[in-house]
Amino acid sequence: MSPEIGQRLLGGQQGGGGPFMGRDFMGQGAPPMSQALKQKVDAEIKRIVDEQYNRGMTLLRDNMYLLDELAKQLMEEEKVSGEQLMKLINKAAAEGKLVMGNTQMAVAAYVGEVIETTAAEAA
Repeated sequence: MSPEIGQRLLGGQQGGGGPFMGRDFMGQGAPPMSQALKQKVDAEIKRIVDEQYNRGMTLLRDNMYLLDELAKQLMEEEKVSGEQLMKLINKAAAEGKLVMGNTQMAVAAYVGEVIETTAAEAA
């Protein structure tokens, strides 16, 4: 599913699977794909994968502070629980160091803990 290809069943699937596994009720499956459509699908898959790879790398670079804090904690304890990770994320968000896209996040996704900040940090 993409704006370029649309929502369609692609490929001539052989055997296996019922009507809810990409096949129709008559067992015909999807119509065969032309070479041009195969190239279009391949190009769209490459575009989506490249776009998401770049997005992931940008998020990692923008949140290096959080990764460094996580690395420090892992060096000390060897493993980090989900709760500890959420505390790190909340701390980074409270300090204004959590970044999502071009926006600095003011809050983290998990609430339920109080993070104490000094008057200087709050100002």
